[in-house]
Parts: sequence; C-alpha cells; structure tokens
Amino acid sequence: MKSFVKQMLAVVAIGAMSLVTPALIAQTQDNAENKSQDTAQSNVPGQESADSKLQQISQQLNLSEDQKTKLKPILQDEVDQLKALKSDTSASSQDKLQKAKDIRASHKQQIDAILTPEQKEKWQQMKQQAVDQMKQNATSPQPH
Repeated sequence: MKSFVKQMLAVVAIGAMSLVTPALIAQTQDNAENKSQDTAQSNVPGQESADSKLQQISQQLNLSEDQKTKLKPILQDEVDQLKALKSDTSASSQDKLQKAKDIRASHKQQIDAILTPEQKEKWQQMKQQAVDQMKQNATSPQPH
C-alpha cells in the first residue's frame, strides 16, 4: 500500500511538473527576449533618445538655449521615425537602410539650418570620427 501511495504521489508530481514547466520555460524565454531587446536597443548606434542626443550635441557644440529649443523637436522626430522604421516588418533590410539614410539626411538639413558655421564644421568632424571608430571596430579582430 505504501508503495502504491508513493507511486501515485510520483505520478501527481510528474503531472504537476508537466503543467508548470512549459509555463516557466515560456516565461523565462519571454524575459530573456525582452532583456535582449532592451539591451540591443540601448546598444544600437543611433537609437538613443532625443534628450540624450540633444545633451551630447549641446555639450560638444556649446549650443545656446534657443538652439536647444529648436533642435529638440527635430531630434525627437528623427528618433520617432527611426523607431517606426525599425519596427516595420514589411520593408526589406535594404529598404530600411535607404529610408534610414533619407530620414537622417532630411533631419541633417534641418539641424544645419540651426547651427552656426563653426558648429556645423565641428559636428561634421564628430560624425566623421564616429564613422571612423565604427569602421575600426568592424575591422579589428574580435576577442573570443
């Protein structure tokens, strides 16, 4: 009789685990996916917030308050458009790349209209340094 009770408890325990385990696995996978998406989004160049972009540009170019006020909605629009483009599942990677270039070019013109000639020159240098750094990182051997 005792062995029968033990067998029944084992069967019930296995049954309970078979019900709970898939839910735990699914929850763990969802958490891992959300964490990796958050990490990926925060590490993708060009995906920072409009506020952080404005702060970075402001510090490096010594923007006036008027310039900051004018730049914020432009930067916010750029970030919003790029986020929408990233989530567009109907466009191919090449289409997305071209659209992202178009979005950035359009906003560059708007930003250039607000900057002084000296600020434009410095901003261009900053962007070129970032491109050079990305190229260098892409060609450097990656540690295993």
